[in-house]
Amino acid sequence: MRPPRSPLPPLSRLSRLLRRSLRRILLCAALCGGLGRAAAEGAGGAGGVAVLGALDAGALPELSGLAVGDVAVWAHNDSGSAPALYALSPLGAPLALLTLSADGRPVDAVDLEDLAVGGCPGGEGGRCLWAADVGDNARARDSVTLYVAPEPAAGDLRDGPLPARAVRLRYPDGPANVEALAVDDAGARAWLFEKLPYGAERPARVWELDLRAPHAGAPGAPPLVAREVARLAPLGANGDGRAHLVTAADLHPDGRRLLLRTYGALYELALPAPHALHALSDPLASPARLLATSDELDEPQGEAAAYAEGALAPLGLQGAWALTASELGDDPAHAPALHAVRAE
Repeated sequence: MRPPRSPLPPLSRLSRLLRRSLRRILLCAALCGGLGRAAAEGAGGAGGVAVLGALDAGALPELSGLAVGDVAVWAHNDSGSAPALYALSPLGAPLALLTLSADGRPVDAVDLEDLAVGGCPGGEGGRCLWAADVGDNARARDSVTLYVAPEPAAGDLRDGPLPARAVRLRYPDGPANVEALAVDDAGARAWLFEKLPYGAERPARVWELDLRAPHAGAPGAPPLVAREVARLAPLGANGDGRAHLVTAADLHPDGRRLLLRTYGALYELALPAPHALHALSDPLASPARLLATSDELDEPQGEAAAYAEGALAPLGLQGAWALTASELGDDPAHAPALHAVRAE
């Protein structure tokens, strides 16, 4: 029997959370200035949805990954684009463009699909950006890659290369199409979520990756092998073929809440214990709560979601919020926007 779990986080973790919250508040206060009232007035819509600001459709026409760091909101495009991470203000304004690089050259990314902010691997400390080059619609890639790089300091936020380490991985049962990634706050574990074909009838697989392996990210090292830990039942109404199409994920820093985005909606799932993603196989042990539908968000092809964790407080948006955004879609007149969704 496991010993009773303490209701309070360890002091070291609590210290990290307090420092991160302070950095985010200072960041947003500096970037948002007097624009908070205008953004907050947009939060009165149904379901607690606020439009924070328009996104540059020319720069981010296929926005597929979104994460909230200590110095910026980070985003990237889908396959076919340069391996670039866009630093944005909480209102969606561009701050810098950083290119994932290795040995002085851009990395050879195939299909970037999601982005996470988590701990750095190997007990290095600090915060890292994790870019998931895991898309595989044809299910033909023997291995895929997570690119990990320390998040730049606020004073270093400028256009240029971002040196990144490659962590290669494979799935035990062969290639799979994945578009969603979550990383824990210590950089010790990552989780990947299968995106099934439209109308599929089986549950989607969820894999866990142990990032503490000694050779993780080492040049020339063999791929890490992800371990299946759960089968995720469809989210949403029966008969909705979009319910299997998981396109984004984010794990709350406390490890007890998980955001999952599908083409139909944004959900938050409650976990019975920190990092207990194995419970996703049981809907009763990991109940899902609908935060907003894609129609409410006006996001025709939503593929990005992230916890905002207090970064929106200077905008007048108090409490827990998540950010979402959509690809441009087939309608060029549809301007993509950065949305905040209440998550409490």
